[in-house]
Amino acid sequence: MRVLIISDLESKGGAAIAAQRLAQGLSGLGVQCLRAVGAMDGGDTTQEKVLLSPGKRLEGIAGFIESLGQRKLAERITHFGVQRQLPLLIERFKPDCISIHNLHKAKWDIDLVEECARHAPVVWTLHDMWSMTGRCAHSCACDKFITGCDAACPTPREYPEMEPHLIAGAWAAKKSVLEKHSNIAAVCPSEWLAAKARKGIWQGHTVEAIPNGLDLGVFYRRDSRACRSALGLQQDIPTIVLVADYLSIKGGGLLSGILAAAKSRPLQILTMGNCPPEIDAEGVCHTHFGYVASDIMKTMIYSASDLNLHLAFVDNLPNTVAEAIACGTPVVAYATGGVPEMVRDGCTGWLVERFEPACYAVALDKAVEAVRNGTSPTQTCRPFAEEHYGLEGQAARYMRLFETMCATGLTAS
Repeated sequence: MRVLIISDLESKGGAAIAAQRLAQGLSGLGVQCLRAVGAMDGGDTTQEKVLLSPGKRLEGIAGFIESLGQRKLAERITHFGVQRQLPLLIERFKPDCISIHNLHKAKWDIDLVEECARHAPVVWTLHDMWSMTGRCAHSCACDKFITGCDAACPTPREYPEMEPHLIAGAWAAKKSVLEKHSNIAAVCPSEWLAAKARKGIWQGHTVEAIPNGLDLGVFYRRDSRACRSALGLQQDIPTIVLVADYLSIKGGGLLSGILAAAKSRPLQILTMGNCPPEIDAEGVCHTHFGYVASDIMKTMIYSASDLNLHLAFVDNLPNTVAEAIACGTPVVAYATGGVPEMVRDGCTGWLVERFEPACYAVALDKAVEAVRNGTSPTQTCRPFAEEHYGLEGQAARYMRLFETMCATGLTAS
């Protein structure tokens, strides 16, 4: 089987990492994969990849127009060029199925999905809610995505931002594409997101919940003391880790309030990602590792840690939580989105039901006490990861879906 995997980014951010890992898993099953990405960033050099770009001429024109302050027009020109290149790529590679991931960081739009559906069955992995809303990645308490997003959107200026008068048309365009093309299926990493999709414009389409996988031969718990020594960390102090591509938008700003309310001291805090939180609390030391691309390095940091703190108010099925659990590092997290499917009290960590720093601090104190008295669920994390997050199992489930989509021969209606 030949599968074209399309994503906005190559290996930066959760969705791009998930696409990269899926390609690895499918390749292990003998699938010929080609990744088409909107931006190269030095990811896995073992995977075959092409840059899905508008071409140098249009890139130059778009760059000049953007320099004049016409960013939206520049984006339209870039998108037009990509839209023109995509069918040529599909014709060259001749995929049996097309796997789509995030589009919005590259400013790509729904018409790329429609172009794919004209040529082959499409399986669209939904890493957030963008495919079913007018513009937002997560609708939070807003249910407009079910009946129709419009100019009354409560968050038009949040990422990915859109002028309010354009939102209704964007939602209608996505709805139209899904109504016209029956050969598009959705995969949601969490049951929570799958339920959202089935309520909205994905009704009538196949929607499967398949958790993101990771290489459990890489992500496993290494000797904690040896990792702390290699990383230059203190040995006999409760150690917690926070991980996000951009910590500032994944709840990093809450940490100071949580630490102020928490009683546990001393603490050693490790952070991975961009925009590290400012930590100025008595009895707390902080080591920031920056953005960590190496999976081996990640596992060393997870293994050096007793706990993983996930602070996001909304999330799908975060890779970082799965990675921590696979490394035997229990998680403290808000009970949001698909996170409760991952963090099980007494098995893989502790859930915080109320979105308040003080409530999170109570859970953190409870978790640290479990670390100190030896009752932390480190030993039950790994079996949970093996049951739910194995890369081979994820790839096999995708393969069955690809084969079903190809066998039905569904085309545009």
